[in-house]
Amino acid sequence: MNKVLIAGASGYVGRHVSGYKKSLGYQVFHFAHRPVSECDDPAMTVSAQDEHLNAFFDVVINCARPHWSQYSPQEIAVQEQRLMKQLDMLAAPDAVRIHTSGVWLFGHASVQDLKHFICRPISVVAPDQTTIQAALNQGWNIVYCPSLIYGGDHCQLARILAELPDQQMTVAVPSTGWHQYVHVEDIGPFYTTLASLKVQGTQHFIAESCGYSALDFAGLLKQAQKIRHIQQLDWDTFSRKQGEMALEVEQMHLDLPVSDLFRATRSIRHYLIGC
Repeated sequence: MNKVLIAGASGYVGRHVSGYKKSLGYQVFHFAHRPVSECDDPAMTVSAQDEHLNAFFDVVINCARPHWSQYSPQEIAVQEQRLMKQLDMLAAPDAVRIHTSGVWLFGHASVQDLKHFICRPISVVAPDQTTIQAALNQGWNIVYCPSLIYGGDHCQLARILAELPDQQMTVAVPSTGWHQYVHVEDIGPFYTTLASLKVQGTQHFIAESCGYSALDFAGLLKQAQKIRHIQQLDWDTFSRKQGEMALEVEQMHLDLPVSDLFRATRSIRHYLIGC
């Protein structure tokens, strides 16, 4: 099993998954929406027009997702479903297909909901439920990543911190949410494990076991000198200033039943302060 197709390979997660697969000697191709001639490596780039490559790939991984700031939730769902149908055409009949999703689909889930993968999404990703169900029906494996993925090149956390005004993080108090994290370089090995097992139609949460409330995480960032100030707001004020989506994310309290197949080799605490 050595022919791998990755959609979203130029993005944060996809770039690291692609690099990991290449380091193992896999033949890695990238799926492109724009003309292949405009891509960095046309010889290793595939588009929906390459019908001669239909049913060619042993492993198909989707790391692509339109950004919520550019499209409505409904538009994102439509685009994702269209992309996955295109990727289905390129997958061999017995290919392992992996779709990268997120825990926002379980933002209002109970412990029992999480155990049975029953979606209780925050509003901005509610249309994704249709995408997930359609993918499962086609045998895709779904991997739900935490809200925050960190580390590696172009670190998501570093980009978020760089955009904070005056190095100040705002949290709602009392801080009741609980969030887990994952290092971007731990995702590729997990996808490789799934591919080696040739599983189909499975669902998995991946994350480090340790989690933090929003206030505790802000404290960790301050201890690591990544921020200078923590602004604590009551929930009503937080909602007015930060908006409904930020409120729903802040309220998420998810103790994820992490897949037995996942191995976290790093921790957010060690990444930030080295202990």
